[in-house]
Amino acid sequence: MIGVSGISSEKMTLGNSTFGNRLRNLVQKDWFSIVLWAIFAGLVVVTKLHLKPTSGNVFNIYRNAGLAWLAGEPLFEDGRFHYFPISAVLFTPWANVSFVLGGAIWRTLNIALFALGIWRFSRSIHSEDEQTIPGAFAIVTLFATALSWTAARHGQTTLSMAGLMLICMASLIRGGKTSPVVALALAVAAKPLALLLAPVLIAIRPSLLPRCLIAVAVVIALPFAFQDPSYVFDQYLVLPETLQAHADSVQVKMFTDAIACLHLLGLESSSFEQSALRICAGILVIGLCVEAKRSFEFRDAAPHIAALVFGFILLLCPGTERNSYALIAPVIGILFVMAKRDRLLWAQTAYLGAATLFLLSNKLFHAFPDSIIGMPKPLACILVVSVSAIRVAGQSKFATLRSLRSESDLGV
Repeated sequence: MIGVSGISSEKMTLGNSTFGNRLRNLVQKDWFSIVLWAIFAGLVVVTKLHLKPTSGNVFNIYRNAGLAWLAGEPLFEDGRFHYFPISAVLFTPWANVSFVLGGAIWRTLNIALFALGIWRFSRSIHSEDEQTIPGAFAIVTLFATALSWTAARHGQTTLSMAGLMLICMASLIRGGKTSPVVALALAVAAKPLALLLAPVLIAIRPSLLPRCLIAVAVVIALPFAFQDPSYVFDQYLVLPETLQAHADSVQVKMFTDAIACLHLLGLESSSFEQSALRICAGILVIGLCVEAKRSFEFRDAAPHIAALVFGFILLLCPGTERNSYALIAPVIGILFVMAKRDRLLWAQTAYLGAATLFLLSNKLFHAFPDSIIGMPKPLACILVVSVSAIRVAGQSKFATLRSLRSESDLGV
């Protein structure tokens, strides 16, 4: 009996081991994650098929912008469209199809760009040995889908912007010169906030400056090729006022950024003080990004650079909405994967804590509407940015000591 029991136990252990290996191999396949994204997109589309073209529907805003562009009507008259004219050009394909079909196609494309960026970035952080970070795409997919569900359902361009910005960073890791700038230009066309990545790109790779300037010029000039120049020029004239009005309205009505956190803590600030804070923080972020590039291998520096830039956009740029935090969702997943690879338990715990705050966001926001507790997404974002800043500072110190030791050895 003992022998039979021992054999059965051994077979069971072997079976469990075989199943575990098969499951691990399955998760590491790209097609497994692609299936997850397809299911995610299908659920998003199905849950939104019943929507009507009301003023509160985000896709309706994009569709109306496309219709206004085709008709030569003001883009910013209703105060709900807050993008560059090139964005209206990109939304024109949905203008001449039914609202339901257009919404389904747009949400699918939006999620596809998001997934593509995550796939490209997840693969780019591998070393020459592709098994260095097994299952990275699948793990990041789980983080991104769980933390971006609401933004995906609303069809917000934040997902397209995030995907294209990640493609930009991935191309930079691969040593691209033109492809990162093209990806960034498309991200800016999706949403103007992506333009804030440009100064960081130029700081860490100055040779990209001419290409960035050309890309900005193309984004500005391209709409003139699709409409009457005087009409396009008029839209640009009212654009700054429109963007500022949007920023002011969000600041008043929705507490979603670092300034709002300070407000809830009783720390009021003037417009001048807020601008000074943004300028100082921007300089600090650029400095940390340059230091990350110097101290890490660039494939390891890139996720921290993304966290710092995305965090700055979300925490300190006017106009941040609660769903905007989907921007940093895939970065949390990527950083978690890297922390797991490096066996940094404290960092893994921090990223899981940030993800938990994201998941509890809606309940806490409604349970504590006038409290700092009701702002878990900004707090989670601050946590992620802080971890990256600590990692960069620590690695910088290590790199400096290593350099001094090398110089000392050479001297001897």
